[in-house]
Amino acid sequence: MAILQPVEPAKSEQRAPPVCLIDASIYIFRYYFSLPERWHSRDESFPTEAVYGYTGFLLDFLAFQQPNYIAACFDESLGSCFRNELYPNYKASRALPDEALAFQLQACQEITALLGVSCFSSDMYEADDLLGSLMQWCHASPELGDTPVALLTRDKELGQMMLRDTYYQWNFTKPTFTNPS
Repeated sequence: MAILQPVEPAKSEQRAPPVCLIDASIYIFRYYFSLPERWHSRDESFPTEAVYGYTGFLLDFLAFQQPNYIAACFDESLGSCFRNELYPNYKASRALPDEALAFQLQACQEITALLGVSCFSSDMYEADDLLGSLMQWCHASPELGDTPVALLTRDKELGQMMLRDTYYQWNFTKPTFTNPS
C-alpha cells in the first residue's frame, strides 16, 4: 500500500506539482465555527456547515492544483493522546466535540477518502504529529528526492516541519505561501 495516494497528473501540466499534505482538521474547524447553520444531514438532522465548507475547499483545491501525491490528516485524538500521558492537563480546558461536530468530522474524512485522498488519523496522535511523520517520510523518500512538498495549513507552528528549501506552508484559502528558511 502506498503511503501517499498518487493522483493522475493534469495533461497540460509541464512539471509535476508538489506533494500536498493537508491539515484537514484546521480547515474543518474553520468552517464549523464560521459558516451559518443552513444545511442538515437527512438521517440525524445534524448541521453540516463544516462538511459543506470543507468539501468546497477540497474540491477547489483539487481542481486548481491537481497534485501528483496527496494526503490529509485528521484529529481523532481530541479527548486524549500520548501527550495526556506525559501531562494530564494537556488541553484540559478545551471542550470535547459535541455529537454534531463529531458527525461532521467523520463525514469530512469519508468525503476526503471518496475523492481519492489518502486519509490519516489516530486516537493517540494529533493531525500535527501525523503531518510531521509524513513530512519525515517525504524527506527520507528516495522516490520523491527534491520534489516540492506543500503543507496546507493555517497553523504557523507547523513551520518547524519545513525540512528543505523546497518545502513550504500554503494557506490555500488566502492564499499565502511560507518557507521559514
